[in-house]
Amino acid sequence: MTLSSSLWRVVLGVPVRLLPPFEAVLSGILRHQAARVVAAYGAQRLFLLRRVILGDWVTLVLS
Repeated sequence: MTLSSSLWRVVLGVPVRLLPPFEAVLSGILRHQAARVVAAYGAQRLFLLRRVILGDWVTLVLS
């Protein structure tokens, strides 16, 4: 399963809209999609600070 196109637009647009220092909290991500989300944000120089897993759902905190 892939992420929706609207989520990918957010992934690619966030660094333009946020100035350091900041933390972004991404919630409502399915567990099997989390690695792709972390990689996409990593390519934009946003790095994982914390991951919270509840069943099939993941919350990511990035900076």
